[in-house]
Amino acid sequence: MFSIAKALSAEQFLAVDFYFETYAELGLQRLMVSDQPRTDAFAAAIKEAIKGGETVIDVGTGSGLLAMLAANAGAKKVYALDQSTVAAAAR
Repeated sequence: MFSIAKALSAEQFLAVDFYFETYAELGLQRLMVSDQPRTDAFAAAIKEAIKGGETVIDVGTGSGLLAMLAANAGAKKVYALDQSTVAAAAR
């Protein structure tokens, strides 16, 4: 298994850790999901890209919204991956 901790200096690791902790905050996830123009733009782009039957990987899925949009657009299989703790809340 790959460990990001082995590839980074202590300062870099703290910055990466801060990044993932920030996106783990449910308030930030709620804010992004409730941004209707942003969500609509993502939905339109996904609908245009997914023709049906694709396998999609949503890296950094957060709330899982984009993964759900891909499934709704016709993706055959969707993998939603996230390193932050928000993934547990999104389950």
